[in-house]
Amino acid sequence: KGFIGGKLNQEVLIPCQRQIELFAVMAPISELNRMYLMSLTATLKNAFDDWHKPAQPSQR
Repeated sequence: KGFIGGKLNQEVLIPCQRQIELFAVMAPISELNRMYLMSLTATLKNAFDDWHKPAQPSQR
């Protein structure tokens, strides 16, 4: 799981995050939408990081 997750992280999440951030910076969108996009990339990253963590009995 860790290896596949790490690979997925490199190949999917990071490029995706960069695309969203690039779009957020370049696109003629409102500041609110820009902030929303940035928080979305952070949420994506947190979800992936959480998925990589070994399951703790207290949390699961």
